[in-house]
Amino acid sequence: MSTPAHRSPALSAPIASQEAPADLREAAEAQRALVRAAYPEIYAVVPRGDCMSPLYEDGVPIIVSSTAVCGAGDVVIVHMKPEFVKPGGFEAIVKRLTHDLYGTTFPWDPTGSDVIIPVTLEQLNPPRRHYIPYDRIAAIHKVIGKGEHSSDGQVTAPRSLVEAA
Repeated sequence: MSTPAHRSPALSAPIASQEAPADLREAAEAQRALVRAAYPEIYAVVPRGDCMSPLYEDGVPIIVSSTAVCGAGDVVIVHMKPEFVKPGGFEAIVKRLTHDLYGTTFPWDPTGSDVIIPVTLEQLNPPRRHYIPYDRIAAIHKVIGKGEHSSDGQVTAPRSLVEAA
């Protein structure tokens, strides 16, 4: 339930139930490269809602790393593929990851498999679990801390966060 500073790229992974030819695998890798290029290494998001309160409050900027490794217990922002965003829905949500991703890259390439795996996320307020199929996700990035609104309305990140990332 967040408003990113930019829109998620319009991408979708090819789906096949058998071993995919090399051109499909190359297309999936090209899509992942586009997603990586669409997000800066460090960016800010201003969450809306109180589902992660008291950890992150409505309207308080959070700082996100698109390159940090995400693991169980990390707070993440999940960017949905545009075709799976309902009218009036959120294109990105901030939740806690409940399991490791074991090197999975997004958008996920289900080529050669007809198994759909869900990412399990949880919110704090009220406590609730969310299950999102991998094939609906454009990107998952790690929240690395809180930002601040400067006097001119810009979002700033503490230097220690940016240097640590």
